[in-house]
Amino acid sequence: MSIFWCAALVVFIVLELATVNLVTIWFAVGSLGALITAFITDLWWVQIGVFIVLSALALFFVRPIARRIATVHREPTNADRAIGKTAVVTEEIAMREGRGAVNLEGVIWSATTSEEDPIPVGDEVKILEIRGAKLLVEKVL
Repeated sequence: MSIFWCAALVVFIVLELATVNLVTIWFAVGSLGALITAFITDLWWVQIGVFIVLSALALFFVRPIARRIATVHREPTNADRAIGKTAVVTEEIAMREGRGAVNLEGVIWSATTSEEDPIPVGDEVKILEIRGAKLLVEKVL
Protein backbone atom coordinates (compact mmCIF):
# COMPACT_ATOMS: atom_id res chain seq x y z
CA MET A 1 0.00 0.00 0.00
CA SER A 2 2.92 2.38 0.56
CA ILE A 3 3.57 2.42 -3.21
CA PHE A 4 -0.08 3.36 -3.79
CA TRP A 5 0.06 6.24 -1.29
CA CYS A 6 3.39 7.43 -2.68
CA ALA A 7 1.93 7.45 -6.19
CA ALA A 8 -1.20 9.23 -4.97
CA LEU A 9 0.94 11.86 -3.24
CA VAL A 10 2.93 12.49 -6.42
CA VAL A 11 -0.23 12.68 -8.56
CA PHE A 12 -1.92 15.14 -6.18
CA ILE A 13 1.18 17.34 -6.02
CA VAL A 14 1.57 17.34 -9.81
CA LEU A 15 -2.12 18.21 -10.23
CA GLU A 16 -1.75 21.00 -7.67
CA LEU A 17 1.26 22.43 -9.49
CA ALA A 18 -0.64 22.29 -12.78
CA THR A 19 -3.51 24.42 -11.46
CA VAL A 20 -3.62 28.02 -10.34
CA ASN A 21 -6.04 27.43 -7.48
CA LEU A 22 -5.67 25.20 -4.46
CA VAL A 23 -7.49 22.12 -5.72
CA THR A 24 -5.77 18.92 -4.60
CA ILE A 25 -3.42 20.04 -1.85
CA TRP A 26 -5.85 18.67 0.77
CA PHE A 27 -5.58 15.21 -0.75
CA ALA A 28 -1.79 15.48 -0.93
CA VAL A 29 -1.77 16.08 2.83
CA GLY A 30 -4.06 13.06 3.33
CA SER A 31 -1.86 10.92 1.07
CA LEU A 32 1.24 11.88 3.02
CA GLY A 33 -0.45 10.91 6.28
CA ALA A 34 -1.64 7.63 4.78
CA LEU A 35 1.87 6.94 3.45
CA ILE A 36 3.33 7.42 6.93
CA THR A 37 0.57 5.22 8.34
CA ALA A 38 1.42 2.53 5.76
CA PHE A 39 4.92 2.29 7.24
CA ILE A 40 3.39 1.77 10.70
CA THR A 41 0.55 -0.62 9.92
CA ASP A 42 -0.61 -2.84 7.05
CA LEU A 43 -4.30 -2.31 7.84
CA TRP A 44 -5.69 -0.71 4.68
CA TRP A 45 -8.83 0.60 6.39
CA VAL A 46 -6.71 2.52 8.92
CA GLN A 47 -4.71 4.07 6.08
CA ILE A 48 -7.88 5.10 4.24
CA GLY A 49 -9.29 6.51 7.48
CA VAL A 50 -6.14 8.58 8.03
CA PHE A 51 -6.33 9.78 4.41
CA ILE A 52 -9.96 10.87 4.79
CA VAL A 53 -9.50 12.51 8.20
CA LEU A 54 -6.31 14.40 7.26
CA SER A 55 -7.76 15.53 3.93
CA ALA A 56 -10.89 16.82 5.67
CA LEU A 57 -8.86 18.59 8.37
CA ALA A 58 -6.59 20.20 5.79
CA LEU A 59 -9.60 21.37 3.82
CA PHE A 60 -11.30 22.70 6.94
CA PHE A 61 -8.32 24.56 8.39
CA VAL A 62 -6.18 25.56 5.41
CA ARG A 63 -8.85 26.63 2.93
CA PRO A 64 -10.07 29.70 4.87
CA ILE A 65 -6.48 30.87 5.41
CA ALA A 66 -5.60 30.30 1.75
CA ARG A 67 -8.72 32.15 0.64
CA ARG A 68 -7.84 35.13 2.79
CA ILE A 69 -4.32 35.24 1.38
CA ALA A 70 -5.40 34.67 -2.24
CA THR A 71 -8.18 37.26 -2.25
CA VAL A 72 -7.16 40.03 -4.59
CA HIS A 73 -7.88 43.50 -3.31
CA ARG A 74 -8.77 45.70 -6.25
CA GLU A 75 -7.57 49.28 -5.92
CA PRO A 76 -9.93 51.79 -7.52
CA THR A 77 -8.39 54.12 -10.09
CA ASN A 78 -9.29 57.64 -11.17
CA ALA A 79 -11.07 56.19 -14.19
CA ASP A 80 -13.44 54.26 -11.88
CA ARG A 81 -14.94 57.60 -10.86
CA ALA A 82 -16.47 57.80 -14.35
CA ILE A 83 -18.79 54.85 -13.70
CA GLY A 84 -22.33 56.06 -13.05
CA LYS A 85 -21.75 59.53 -14.53
CA THR A 86 -23.42 60.90 -17.62
CA ALA A 87 -21.65 61.97 -20.80
CA VAL A 88 -22.64 63.52 -24.12
CA VAL A 89 -22.32 61.54 -27.36
CA THR A 90 -19.89 63.23 -29.78
CA GLU A 91 -19.82 60.45 -32.40
CA GLU A 92 -22.79 58.17 -33.00
CA ILE A 93 -22.44 55.00 -30.93
CA ALA A 94 -23.29 51.90 -32.95
CA MET A 95 -22.74 48.48 -31.43
CA ARG A 96 -22.61 46.64 -34.75
CA GLU A 97 -20.03 48.94 -36.30
CA GLY A 98 -18.03 49.13 -33.08
CA ARG A 99 -17.69 52.89 -33.20
CA GLY A 100 -18.68 55.82 -31.06
CA ALA A 101 -17.33 58.49 -28.75
CA VAL A 102 -18.50 60.53 -25.78
CA ASN A 103 -17.37 63.68 -24.02
CA LEU A 104 -16.97 63.10 -20.29
CA GLU A 105 -15.93 66.17 -18.33
CA GLY A 106 -14.01 67.58 -21.30
CA VAL A 107 -12.27 64.30 -22.19
CA ILE A 108 -13.21 62.36 -25.32
CA TRP A 109 -13.57 58.61 -24.74
CA SER A 110 -14.27 55.79 -27.17
CA ALA A 111 -17.61 54.29 -26.31
CA THR A 112 -19.70 51.23 -27.04
CA THR A 113 -23.14 50.05 -26.05
CA SER A 114 -24.94 46.77 -25.65
CA GLU A 115 -28.12 48.25 -27.11
CA GLU A 116 -29.13 47.31 -30.65
CA ASP A 117 -30.20 50.81 -31.69
CA PRO A 118 -27.47 53.38 -32.34
CA ILE A 119 -27.24 56.35 -29.99
CA PRO A 120 -27.15 59.63 -31.94
CA VAL A 121 -24.82 62.61 -31.44
CA GLY A 122 -25.95 64.96 -28.68
CA ASP A 123 -27.79 62.36 -26.57
CA GLU A 124 -26.84 61.81 -22.94
CA VAL A 125 -25.58 58.41 -21.89
CA LYS A 126 -24.83 56.81 -18.54
CA ILE A 127 -21.49 55.07 -18.09
CA LEU A 128 -21.92 51.46 -16.92
CA GLU A 129 -18.34 50.21 -16.93
CA ILE A 130 -14.90 50.62 -18.42
CA ARG A 131 -13.65 47.94 -20.81
CA GLY A 132 -10.03 48.61 -21.63
CA ALA A 133 -9.99 52.08 -23.18
CA LYS A 134 -13.73 52.13 -24.01
CA LEU A 135 -16.70 53.10 -21.94
CA LEU A 136 -19.74 50.83 -21.96
CA VAL A 137 -22.73 53.16 -21.95
CA GLU A 138 -26.51 53.13 -22.07
CA LYS A 139 -28.86 55.85 -23.26
CA VAL A 140 -30.34 58.02 -20.51
CA LEU A 141 -34.11 58.00 -20.82
